[in-house]
Amino acid sequence: MQVRVSVRAFPVVVSYAVVVVVWSTTPLFVVLSTRAFPAELAGGLRMAAAALIATLVVWATGGTLRRDRAALLTYAAMTPGVFGAMYLTYLAAPRVPSGLISVLFGLSPVLAAVCARLFAAEPLPAAGRIVAALVALAGLAFIMEEGGRSAGHVDAGGVALLLLAVLLFCVSAVLVRKVGAGVDALVQTTGALWMSLPFYLLAWLAGGAPLPVSAAPAFGLSVVAIGYLALFGSVLGFACYYQVLKELPAASTALITVITPVFAMALGVLLNGEHFTAPMLLGALLVLAGVAGFLLPADRLRALAGRWRPAD
Repeated sequence: MQVRVSVRAFPVVVSYAVVVVVWSTTPLFVVLSTRAFPAELAGGLRMAAAALIATLVVWATGGTLRRDRAALLTYAAMTPGVFGAMYLTYLAAPRVPSGLISVLFGLSPVLAAVCARLFAAEPLPAAGRIVAALVALAGLAFIMEEGGRSAGHVDAGGVALLLLAVLLFCVSAVLVRKVGAGVDALVQTTGALWMSLPFYLLAWLAGGAPLPVSAAPAFGLSVVAIGYLALFGSVLGFACYYQVLKELPAASTALITVITPVFAMALGVLLNGEHFTAPMLLGALLVLAGVAGFLLPADRLRALAGRWRPAD
């Protein structure tokens, strides 16, 4: 008897925890994978390996890779995130600390609200959330200013690439929700991975088809990082994320982007020798505080505002 298992078999709380762990560690492994591999090749090999693994898992668990119109639309909606956002992140990885990647992706709830307004005609956020978004953008301004005049491991160009990556990630998430095809999370992840591969191949060829530096001291570490990202970052991480996206309110899903930067920054400092200047730390704190305020329910925002109101 054949037993069919999918990510849906996971309790949503387990999927949520998996996403937090994977997203906390992914930025560091992206940076490590680009030490010996060019960005185009590192990203492409990761997605190619992930597509093969995901396909085997789907087949082994009795599933099928849907090819109907609704499923193909879902794969296409995911592609701006699987290719666009990830490719730009790989390009930015050598130019910024891994922890900062996670902080900037923390802006995704704010940008997702803008994308939802543009692509799904959803209402604008309440005034309190707009103020919180402005706080987050003020933090981004601190980071951009520090990056622009830093001579170290951060530059404004890398930050700009990450911001574009976050925007594409948000566009992708909104489009997936709009399509609403009801495709199993693992199946839609597999389909999107395969659909993204030609774009990675074109990007690699357009960049001159660079090869990895096999003699680099970090070559073995980069190979391990690509393997980790393929199995956990792409297959398990994406599948669990889209299960959470379908089964939990958007605010609960977006809260992940506030939790993971704290862990990602700590891992970068402890395991990759990264350091952050005072302005960058202040900027990161403002971003996370603004995003947290943006995600608070409206009644909580009004209650907090009332506490700060001067007494009559």
